[in-house]
Amino acid sequence: MRIISDFHAQSWLRQLGAIFNKTNKALLLSLGEYKKAFFGVGLTSDGKYAISSTNNEVCVWNTKTGIREKIIRESNYYPERIVLSMDNKIAFTISSNNDYVGVWDIVNGISLCTVHVSADYYHGEVNSVAISPDGNRIVSVAYDRVKIWDARTAKELFSMENESDYCNVHITADGSRIIAVTRRSITIWDIETGVRLRSITIKEQSFYNSVITPDSKRIIFACFDNIIRVLEIYSLNETVIATEYLGHITSMALDRDSRLAVCGSTKGLIKIFNLQLASVVCTLEGHNGEISALSINSDKPWLISASHDCTLKIWDIEKGAKVSTLKGHTDIVTDVSVSADGQKVVSSSRDGTLIVWNPLNL
Repeated sequence: MRIISDFHAQSWLRQLGAIFNKTNKALLLSLGEYKKAFFGVGLTSDGKYAISSTNNEVCVWNTKTGIREKIIRESNYYPERIVLSMDNKIAFTISSNNDYVGVWDIVNGISLCTVHVSADYYHGEVNSVAISPDGNRIVSVAYDRVKIWDARTAKELFSMENESDYCNVHITADGSRIIAVTRRSITIWDIETGVRLRSITIKEQSFYNSVITPDSKRIIFACFDNIIRVLEIYSLNETVIATEYLGHITSMALDRDSRLAVCGSTKGLIKIFNLQLASVVCTLEGHNGEISALSINSDKPWLISASHDCTLKIWDIEKGAKVSTLKGHTDIVTDVSVSADGQKVVSSSRDGTLIVWNPLNL
């Protein structure tokens, strides 16, 4: 592992941002051009720093000045998806096949550990990985086993038998419970002891993805049969919302009130569902490529979508209408993240650039 600090922004970096600003008012800054593609990006809640992953590097960028303040290099795997702890001090990078999780101290610019969650004692590939809100625990699930790891030491704390099936794993907002979801069951575990608290048999289903509401009471499934299922975990009451074929569901998001669910697909379509009324609100069309990522602005009823068509789009999810198209990347936009106040958006691309946008300056 190698650490490089880089506190001086190059003049060409500022010039590049200025050029873009003349043609796109929403574009604040382009954070450099790499020879490597950016796979994932995270934004601290205050919007001051962006954390990017590319091949074997994690970089910390100042979103106001464009300065790349830290580079942390790790040669064991290629980090992709990024998750930040609630205090914005620890970044987790997850490989595309969920084999490895890197744990990074982004304040001091050091790699804390790398957790090899797909070690050979797993029977089958890792399906899903979740990070506790406080950043202290990593949970991984394969076809027959759930494991809990110490995120500072990479030590395996507990290994629990699970139903032998494809599985998604979630951690409740308070960080106390693990919820493992398969096609036929829901299992709830205590994250500190590894004790199984409850097992629930549900109607069999095949699903692309699932999300859990912040109150940890409902799970929303995007199923293979063009159905959105909303399941209340404890009462098992179920709501079914049927829709036409969207293609493979690549991403899901909930609005801040968990009233609306949004799904993006390989066909470039975005569908909005009203979970309270059990109805389809609308279909958002406009992208010409697969939806890479979705992020919802918590301050406004805006959805930001990233696509393989090299653009981002801002949508008003209350009106079901496009607000703006953000252009600046020249290759697939791989990820997007929004600050807590909704005033900054950062996107990553295979073209080797990160772009910071102000969605309020359209």
